[in-house]
Amino acid sequence: MFHEALQQITSEVQLASLYGADYILFHYPFYPTFQAPFRPYPRLPDVERRYSNSQLSRGLFKERSQELFEHLSTLQLHYGQRIVLEHDFFGEYEDILIDQFHAFPDIQFVLDTARLDITRRAFPGFDPYAFLDQIAPHVYLVHYSNVFYEEHAFTHHLPVLALHEHDDNFGDSLAYLRYLATSNQAFHLTFEHQADRISRQELYQVYQQTATLLEERGGPVLNR
Repeated sequence: MFHEALQQITSEVQLASLYGADYILFHYPFYPTFQAPFRPYPRLPDVERRYSNSQLSRGLFKERSQELFEHLSTLQLHYGQRIVLEHDFFGEYEDILIDQFHAFPDIQFVLDTARLDITRRAFPGFDPYAFLDQIAPHVYLVHYSNVFYEEHAFTHHLPVLALHEHDDNFGDSLAYLRYLATSNQAFHLTFEHQADRISRQELYQVYQQTATLLEERGGPVLNR
């Protein structure tokens, strides 16, 4: 299955190159991998859509990751097609994920601020700022949205509003963006909130808030 997936990736990279895509994005790891204990939010991938340690050991995850990055790096060079990887849930394998981006800096990273915050809430011991310290130089694109939490559930793909910044029921996406921008001034940003969750006036406020934050730190590009 793994090598069949690499063949499919090759076909899709070739197609993206043919049409002059700015980039092609894949999720990594896919399926996500995580281990107990974790907070069992209903929206987290179920046992049919994730790997556990018994299914994907640390050694095998490292081996597959290295093979994947080698393959992607070769494809990117051969086709002249930018390839970026967006993180999924990685459980105890955070260090292996980070090491791959250090070893293959030509493959760049997509940061999802909502998923970063869900990881913080769902997985004990995860430090999003320590993670950002390590991955920041490799970030090409930010998918920017927020999360609202209830006791046993969350709603994601919400707009990042300043009035929610100090509300514990909402995620810390604004803080993550501010932190990232202190060490990386070259990433792009895509607003990934649901359009029906925000008024036109709030949308302009979000655009202005985000533009001001980024311009103060060197001016990454906004995709609106």
